[in-house]
Amino acid sequence: MLDIPHVWLWLIGAAVLGIAELMTGTLMFLFFALAAVLAGLSSLLFGPVVQWTVFLLGSIGALLLAPRLAERVTGEQPIKTNVDALIGQTARVIEAIDPIEGKGMVKVGGEVWRAQADHPIPVGDLVTVEEVRGTRLIVYSEAQIERMLAEEEEEIARRLEKALDQAEVDETTKERLRE
Repeated sequence: MLDIPHVWLWLIGAAVLGIAELMTGTLMFLFFALAAVLAGLSSLLFGPVVQWTVFLLGSIGALLLAPRLAERVTGEQPIKTNVDALIGQTARVIEAIDPIEGKGMVKVGGEVWRAQADHPIPVGDLVTVEEVRGTRLIVYSEAQIERMLAEEEEEIARRLEKALDQAEVDETTKERLRE
């Protein structure tokens, strides 16, 4: 048998794994190649048991760290697929959404879905898909929320005005409170 120093065997193995990485681009072989380089360096000082231990521990450690490193390098989040891709999408109400009767339909991405909301939403409003529950989209309407907030604001203003009229406060104080 050829008497090749272990360091060269490990470095040849690392080169083969590096070429496999270049051909696949998955980052998987890269980690094994790095572990082989570490094992090769350890072969300069230690015997085969330590070399294989270094290779195995390096490979396992690299596999555990690979997802975090890949996420940092690419900066991408997993692509949403199927119904998960609908979350956050804008849809148009094509049948009024009535939370009491449980009726309503929206069109999103060219598809018609049954919809549900916490408050009534008229036909034509744009809504945002918040969740998918079975065959229903849970939606909310920013326009409807704005209308409800405006109504609440008007009600608060009416109550304040009524309270100020009933209060025994001078006109200057009332004006400051109205602002």
